[in-house]
Amino acid sequence: MHSVLSRTDSHMSSSQDLEEAYQDAGQFYFTNRIRKRKSNNKVVFSNISIPIILPRYLVQDIDTFEDWQRVEKLYELLNKNIYDKWNSLKQTLEKRKQLQFNEREILFISMGQNMDFEQYGKGEDFLRPVVVVKKFNKHLFLGIPLSSKIKDSFFFHIIHFKERENSALLLQSKTFDSKRIKYGLAKLSENEFNKLVEKLCEVVTPTPNGKGSA
Repeated sequence: MHSVLSRTDSHMSSSQDLEEAYQDAGQFYFTNRIRKRKSNNKVVFSNISIPIILPRYLVQDIDTFEDWQRVEKLYELLNKNIYDKWNSLKQTLEKRKQLQFNEREILFISMGQNMDFEQYGKGEDFLRPVVVVKKFNKHLFLGIPLSSKIKDSFFFHIIHFKERENSALLLQSKTFDSKRIKYGLAKLSENEFNKLVEKLCEVVTPTPNGKGSA
C-alpha cells in the first residue's frame, strides 16, 4: 500500500516516485585558525562542502512526547545486544596475556559496557583511554578514565598531552586488570601527573557529613 503525497503534472504520485529530500541534522566544519583570523569571510558552505548522509533510524527531531518515545524505542533496538557483545569480549580478554604498564601512562583499555552513570568504552572493543595512577602489581592498577569532552568542575581535571586536552574523570577512578589493555597512547609529564594526583586526593577526601555531593 502506498500513500499518495502530491499531485505532479496532473497525475497522482506515490511516495517512491517523489524526488528524494534531505533535512539538516547538524553542521560542523574544519578550518585553519590562523587563516580564519586573517579572513573576514564568514561563509561556512562552499564548493568543497560535503554532506554526510545519515540513515533515518539514527536521526529524530524531538518536538513532541511521541518523538521522545520513538527515540527511546530506537535506542533499545540498537543497543539490545550490547551487553551480550561485551560479555563475549570479556571471555576473549580473559585469555589474553598480562601486558606491562607503568604509572603516568595513558592506555587504551577495554572498559566495557557498564551500568547507568558508570563510564563505558566505545567501539567494537569498548575502548577508552585511562591514566595509570597507581601500579599495585603486574596485574592491577588504579586508573582514571579520560574523555575528549572538556569538563571543568570539581570532579574533573583537564590534562594536556601530545598537544591535546582531555578531561580526567576523577569520580570514575577504579581498579583495572592489565588484560584489558589494548595499546599505549602517551605518557603524562611529571608536572601534569602530579597536578592530577593532587586533584584526585581532593576529590576522594571524605566529606564531613559522609553524604557526598548531590
